[in-house]
Amino acid sequence: MKINTRIFVLLSLFLSLAAKIYPSWVANVIDTSADTIDMALLIDSNGFAHVSYYTQVGAMGSALKYSSYNGTGWEIQTVLSSFGPGGPGFGSSIVEDSAGYIHIIHGDDSTFQLRHSIYNGTGWTQDFVMDSLGYNTSSVIDSNGYLNLSFSNESDQLSFAVYNGSNWNIQTVDSSATYFASLDLDSNGYAHISYYDETTTDLRYSFYNGTGWVKQTVDSVGNTGYFNSISIDSSGYIHVSYYDSSNGDLKYAFYNGTGWTKQTVDSSASESIGKYTSIMVDSNGRPYISYVAEVDSGTSYNLNLAYFNGTGWEIQVVATNIYTEGGYPRESSLALYNDYVYITYANSSGDLSIITNAPSGFVEEPGLNILALIIFVLVFWSIVHKKAISL
Repeated sequence: MKINTRIFVLLSLFLSLAAKIYPSWVANVIDTSADTIDMALLIDSNGFAHVSYYTQVGAMGSALKYSSYNGTGWEIQTVLSSFGPGGPGFGSSIVEDSAGYIHIIHGDDSTFQLRHSIYNGTGWTQDFVMDSLGYNTSSVIDSNGYLNLSFSNESDQLSFAVYNGSNWNIQTVDSSATYFASLDLDSNGYAHISYYDETTTDLRYSFYNGTGWVKQTVDSVGNTGYFNSISIDSSGYIHVSYYDSSNGDLKYAFYNGTGWTKQTVDSSASESIGKYTSIMVDSNGRPYISYVAEVDSGTSYNLNLAYFNGTGWEIQVVATNIYTEGGYPRESSLALYNDYVYITYANSSGDLSIITNAPSGFVEEPGLNILALIIFVLVFWSIVHKKAISL
């Protein structure tokens, strides 16, 4: 077989450089004007990212902001803003309905309401879930197009609400003091909620069976269940990530329909591992967990990803030296699209950022296009001169 030596060498160089131009993780800064808190991430049906987040505005203001990726860049909007401490936007969650409308559920200290902001592609409208404060929201759209929501009410009780397009139906799931709740729906549209019970300091789980709520304690060893996140796979199995505060570990619980199994995913004898977890399950039923890991006794924090490969857990450091305030890191939010990972976080400057291992990332690669043009010209020159050898 004959092959041109220049073609062989140049193609090898091209592949080598392409691998460097397309690293395994591509980061992109979304908003440099925001001191980002309480971010929530959505990847829409086209693979574009949408982020809701709470920001401080100057010394005395705050705002709910929304950023979306349009294929070439980020569009940033202020949804609501107010003067004074608190204000709109904290504890937000974000979903997209079948019409492509964006729904953000969030607390608003300025009006003492749990609010619902809807974007129809041209503008925002608002209503409220209840005329009292709610926080720590998690939301999912069901197969009927109804918005399902879990949250903590102003009495710290775990609540669940469904919006049928005109009214909210709200009920109390657990009257114990709860925090860090996370919601997902099964194939029947029934709600499953993981949460931290502040009274017992346990990881708890409640699900709706069609007639009422069934409550279980998942993990009661020590003070455990902070920063929990839930995801249901295509087989209906339950996956929960959470932080074990007593030991400073990232933990994972799995329910196969008959019982729970629990394991420590990441641990350190001297560091706190596993804060601000966010979990999703891929098309193979394998969980991905993003979380914040302490480094150097709390002087800095990394953003990590744990992935179950079928036999064990693989752990990667995704971003280093993420933002802290008062020694505390900011949270992360994870989403999957075509089994690629997307994670939002606050970078070292506090800017809203996103990172992905998807091949194209979020930015065009003009360097690769220029390189391809140069290689094409050189290869064409080689072919014209017919300097081939036999290998």
